[in-house]
Amino acid sequence: MSWKRLTETTHDLSLEILGAMPAKTLEETRKFLSIRKEAGQEVEFEEADLNRRVDPREVYGSLGTILVIGLPLKKPSRKNAGDPLRGSVSIFAVGEDYHTAMKRELVVLMERLEGIGLKGKIQVDTGPLLERAFAKEAGAGFQGKNTTMIHPKWGSFFFLGLILLEEELEVKRDEMEDGCGTCTRCQSACPTGALNHPYQMDVKRCLSYWTQAKGIVPFWIRERWGNRIYGCDVCQKACPWNRERMTDVADRVWEDANPDLFSILEMDKSDFRQRFADTAAGWRGRNILRRNALLALARPECLMGFDRVSPVLKDPSAMVRAYAAWTLMCMDEFRGRTLILDCLETEKDVFVREEWTAVLAWKSSEKMTDC
Repeated sequence: MSWKRLTETTHDLSLEILGAMPAKTLEETRKFLSIRKEAGQEVEFEEADLNRRVDPREVYGSLGTILVIGLPLKKPSRKNAGDPLRGSVSIFAVGEDYHTAMKRELVVLMERLEGIGLKGKIQVDTGPLLERAFAKEAGAGFQGKNTTMIHPKWGSFFFLGLILLEEELEVKRDEMEDGCGTCTRCQSACPTGALNHPYQMDVKRCLSYWTQAKGIVPFWIRERWGNRIYGCDVCQKACPWNRERMTDVADRVWEDANPDLFSILEMDKSDFRQRFADTAAGWRGRNILRRNALLALARPECLMGFDRVSPVLKDPSAMVRAYAAWTLMCMDEFRGRTLILDCLETEKDVFVREEWTAVLAWKSSEKMTDC
């Protein structure tokens, strides 16, 4: 099958077929993942079995060809909110959950491929295969120094999915050359040093990771949190390859990507379902996003919201009220300390008491410490 005929199957879809390769194990990637695992860089979101991340036959049985598919995002806006009470949601989590959108399009594409005699399966992010590694091998782009896949046409603002075909097709695409050169803008832009080593992400320093993690957020990470609600696009917005993929226009996408922080903090279960249930940010649940809103409000410039945060010290969620102390101390240390000490007298939850006590003893760090 020719590459032209293959791409013609997507003519009325939102997909871009970006890469193709023979189905094989990525041995070099396996070695890298092993080193990373030994260094304690694995996180709870990832497949624990390294073989299942790099060997497509381990997961899907007999295969001949892997197609890497790209679904471009709507153009993100570079326009800053300007309002300290507005938060930031990654463009990857705005609107319909990309897992749903990508799967819907891949199902249609797979049906068309079946119509010309091919058989296969699809994978969208939640499968075990490491999609970015296969994308690089299949010529779907080059790996940037910020570890994202970058395509000369789409920058890094696109989603990835895989079609795993049983047949061997002669549609191999060559790997793209590194397009980063001497540029280090993404590394310089990262507020926590997660990209100190090019082409490697120190995930335990990545703010995007911490907006999704359930564990206790370290104080030094909190100090660099900014206004984030979910995800972090800083390194991608700094990338020159994304310059043409961004706009100065503020629209509904911009509104969803820059929500009012108190609308997140104060949302009930119904609000959460309506606002986030069908987005990529919804999987972590309401209280993680409310926690993140508290961390985003933990800035002196948000002081006008002090009286709206104070009642959160009595919130039904132990996790949420635990983080409220941090926010109040950052807004106004004297008033915050007084309120926290008063509430400590009646707080019974051990975790909350320990967290509040640690916050009361906290001193701003002069340097970024290890997690």
